[in-house]
Parts: sequence; C-alpha cells; structure tokens
Amino acid sequence: MVHSRRLKEFVVNRNLQNVVFLEFGKNHFTGAIPESLGNLSELGYLSMTHNNLQGHIPSSLGNCKTLYFLDLSTNNLSGSLPPEIIGLSALSVIVFSIYRNNIEGKIPLSLCNATKLDILVLGDNHLQGSIPSCLIAMTPTLGVLNLGRNNLGGTIPNGFGEGCRLNTLDFSGNSLQGQVPRSLANCKKLKVLDLEDNQLNGSIPCQLKTLSELQVLILKSNKFSGTLACQGRDSMWPLLQILDLASNNFSGEIKAHFTSNWRFMMSGTKELQSEPDYLQYISAEAQTIYQNLVGPIPISTQLQSFNASAYQGNPGLYGPPLTPRHAPGSIPSTFQDESQWTCKSEVEWMLRGAQVGFPVGVTIFIGPLLYMKRWRQWYCKHLGRLAMKILRLEDPARGRRRRSRRQQRQRHQA
Repeated sequence: MVHSRRLKEFVVNRNLQNVVFLEFGKNHFTGAIPESLGNLSELGYLSMTHNNLQGHIPSSLGNCKTLYFLDLSTNNLSGSLPPEIIGLSALSVIVFSIYRNNIEGKIPLSLCNATKLDILVLGDNHLQGSIPSCLIAMTPTLGVLNLGRNNLGGTIPNGFGEGCRLNTLDFSGNSLQGQVPRSLANCKKLKVLDLEDNQLNGSIPCQLKTLSELQVLILKSNKFSGTLACQGRDSMWPLLQILDLASNNFSGEIKAHFTSNWRFMMSGTKELQSEPDYLQYISAEAQTIYQNLVGPIPISTQLQSFNASAYQGNPGLYGPPLTPRHAPGSIPSTFQDESQWTCKSEVEWMLRGAQVGFPVGVTIFIGPLLYMKRWRQWYCKHLGRLAMKILRLEDPARGRRRRSRRQQRQRHQA
C-alpha cells in the first residue's frame, strides 16, 4: 500500500510494480495523470480525488485488469472517456467516479458491459446526449447512479426492471423531458430520488408512492402538474425526511392522510433514520412554493413546524403556519380555538393573576416576621425610627443623649 499526501507532483517507477493500493486523495497534485500508471498490473485501488489534476484520463489505465476502485473526482480533468477505460470497467471495476470534472462527450454505450459495476458517478461534468437505455437496464446490479448536473437531454428510459436494487438515483440539473417512467416503481430499495431542475412534466405516477424506503424526494424546478393524492392510498413514503416540490404546477388540496405517516419529519422526533448512504442532506423541510395548492394545510406536527415561506405562492392555502383564512363552510380547528381569545379573556387572566399573586407576596413578606423573633425586632426598631422621621417626632431618650453630647462638646471648646 502507498499512501501519499501534501506532494506537488508524483512519478511512478519500478519500485511500485507490485503495488495494489494507491491513495493520492486530498493533496495539491498538479499536471496530468501519468501514463505510467498503466504499468501497475496488480493495481486494484486508485484514488486521486480532490487535487488539481488536469488533462485527459490516460487510456493506459485500461491495462490495469484487476482495478476495482477508480475515483478521479473533484479535479480539472477534461476530454472524453477513453474507450480503454470503458473496457476495463467490463472486467472488474465496482466503483467508478469522475464527479466534478470537465469531462465532455456522450456516455459510451460500452459502459453497459460493466456487469460488476455497483457505483457509477458521472455527475458535475459536461456530458451530452441522452441517457443510454442499456444503462437503465443495469439497475439490477447498480446501487448508485449519479448523472446529475450535466447537459443530458431526451427522456428517462422506461427500463427499470424487476429486481432493481438502486439506492440512489440522481438525474438533477439536466434538460430531461417527458414523464417519470412508471417502471421506476420496481426500484423497491430506492432511498434518494433527485430529479431537480429539468423539464419533466406530467403527474407523479401513483406507482412511485409504493416506494416504502424512500427518504429523499426532490422534484424542484420542473413542470410537474396534477394532484398529490392517489386513489386508495391512505399514506405513503413512511421514512421520508426531505420533500422538495417547489416551482412546479401542482394543484388541488393537501389531504391530511397524505402526510399522516411521515413520522421522521415530525418536530421533536428523536428517532432519526440514518443518512442516505451516498448523498448527504442537511435540510429536512418540505418545499411546496409556487404551486396551485388550495384548501387547509393539514393540522399535523410536521407541517406546522415549517416556516410560512415554504408555502408561499399558493394563495389558496390557509391554516397554520400561514395567516388564518376562513374557507367557506370550514374553519381549521386551530383557528376556531384562536377566535375565542378576546380582550375580555385577557382581562380575566390579569385579574386571576392578581388574585394569586397578592396572597403569595404577603406570605413571603409577613411570614418571616411572624416566625423569626430576630427579624421581627429588627423590623420594629427601624420601622419606628422611620415613622419618627416622617412625623418629625423624636424619641425622648434619644433626644436626651443628643443634648448631653452637645453640652460636652461646648465644655471642651471652652
């Protein structure tokens, strides 16, 4: 194993012929990836993430027939994916990531030959074209598929087959059109679905509402429409932690049973589901802004815990946390209770407070004087002096003492 850090550049020589593990991540490496890495015939793990590497991905890496982990993410690599690397993935690679680079061109069809591929991360690049249908057909083996923030177009292929084991699916930040394929419901283990910032339309297929392990659903900034309810479904997505529906064209009412099972969004819930395995989120707030939703917001702990800004752009919504608005024929129970609070109620509470506070204050002040002799003597002595000063009277004994002291001072002065 070779583990190197804080180096500006590196070279590969004969001393590394039998190395199987190379970790160069989180350094300050510059320049191109050496072609000589392809001479490491025993190399199984190669990570160069978070550096300043430039240039093309060397095709010589296709000579590393035992390579199962290749992570070149967060660099400045450019060019297209070399066919030799794609051939490599067909043999043994399990994890392949070029996340956050400047890779361009189309997704090669030969990538679909990677029968052992588990994690494929091509996000944050400049890939073009459409999503290959054969790539969707790989979902019985793929656990993570991240193609987000590229320049992909076309539609999402309707080829998610039975036995789909996807955990994370990220197609966000592209120009995808059409509807969400119903076959996506075959991905029963899906935890994260991010389709943000595309041009997808239509309604959310009711089949997707059977994904019982879904924790993160982001549909923000698309052209989705229709209602959120499905006939015959009382609740859905029981493990949901993040829901973002902002900037779409949804309409209709938010039914109470729609959110009744979202216990992991409830305010004060201590039992939290573990973070999604491959995507981390720090916000757990539903976003429904700029829809055409109408009717009362269901009175449930989680929905009342959101800020009012999460519902802006929906003039037909009312109920907490928005400003109360009485709909014809129905008034949310929360505001029925609030409407009974009047100025008269406030005065009554003030009088009750005075009734309770007065005897408590008297007891605290008088109690020690009644049961503690020393306090009582001190109080009577000083209270008497204070009364004499106020009434301009003087205690006879005290007056005699003062006159005697004055006469003594006069005799000393004589």
